[in-house]
This record gives sequence, structure tokens and C-alpha cells, in this order.
Amino acid sequence: MLNGILVHYPNPLIADFERASENVKVMWIGCLFLPLPIFCLIFGIVFTIKKYRVVSNVIVGAIMTLLLGWISISSLFHEEYDTSNTYWNELDSVLNINLPEGMSYLSVKHTKESSYKDERFFVTLEGVARFSSKESLNSYISSLNDKWEPSLLNNMVPATYYEKAISEETSNRFDRYLLYSFNDNVFNPKTVISGNRYVCIALLSSKNGMYLIDYNAK
Repeated sequence: MLNGILVHYPNPLIADFERASENVKVMWIGCLFLPLPIFCLIFGIVFTIKKYRVVSNVIVGAIMTLLLGWISISSLFHEEYDTSNTYWNELDSVLNINLPEGMSYLSVKHTKESSYKDERFFVTLEGVARFSSKESLNSYISSLNDKWEPSLLNNMVPATYYEKAISEETSNRFDRYLLYSFNDNVFNPKTVISGNRYVCIALLSSKNGMYLIDYNAK
């Protein structure tokens, strides 16, 4: 109940990790309730030794201690969510574009390659940026006007993310796309080169934002 009260998901969501990042912020609440099942467990053990029939206390205490303990501890080992604009500013310095003021940002770094299996790519970062107004969004679109593409080929981006967010054949979620090769300093390259780093930006005008993936070709 507390989780439901305290968590405020961005509405509407652009990417699934926005929901996860909000949940992580309140997972520490489990620590507040840990004393109750711990006391229940200790009570059950002590009175079981004294031959009282309190096995249910031991069972319930053990289950809830493990559950709340897992929820609380796992919040310490989540992926790194970042709400600063550091990454976006660094990216825009490369693209030679200035982001409008008043934007909100969220990014998550993926450090475990085994969790994001793809034969050709490894995604190192996902990001979402929300513009404060339609005017600032349109200004950003105009500043990169000759760089946007109406669609992407699925062999240019990681398959998992292609299917989820930027599918040319099955998704109309995004309005336009931009692909950039850091190594070659080329916008919208036609082929992917092994060892190169790429970033893909997908604009979503209906939600006043954009989704981004930063990845390496293996």
C-alpha cells in the first residue's frame, strides 16, 4: 500500500525502465517492517523450544523476513539510474546541438552483458528525455532537421530494443529516428562496423520526449 501511495510513474511512460526506477526509490520501505517478522520468528523459535504450539509463527516469520529482507537488500544492488543531464549534454556536445532548458532526464546504465544478450550488439545505456513544451521539442527537431530518418533498418540496432521500441514494420510509436556512429562521426550510417559505438535516438512527439540507446557493435 505504501509503495502504491509513494510511487508516481511518469504518465505516459516512454520506456519500461522509468517504472523500474520509480520502484527502486521506495524499496527501502521494506526495512521499516522487518522488526515485525523478525520478532515473530524469534517468538516462534523460543516458544517452540518451550513446547508451545507456535509453529505458524516460525513459518510466517521466516517467510516474511526473507521476503522483506530480499526487497530491502535488492534495492542496494539495482542498476544505476541517473536523473542528471550529464550524459545528454556530453552527447549534444558531440552532435553540436544545445538542449532546451527545463527538460527532465532519466538514464540507466547496463553493466551486465549477460542480461542483455544480443549476438551483434551490447547496449550500455538507455535514456529518456522529456521536453518542457511542444515548442522546445519542435526546436530540437529543427536543429537536427537534416539528420532525422522516418524509419530504421532492424540490422542497425540491437534486436531486443528494435522489437520493443523502434520497429519499422510493427511499431508506429516513434515519429523519427537518428543514428550516429561515434567512431566514424557519421549520421545514419548504412552499415554497422564491429567495435564501433553507436547511439540511436527515437522521437515521440505524442509524449513530448525521446528514447535513446547507446550501444557497441561486437
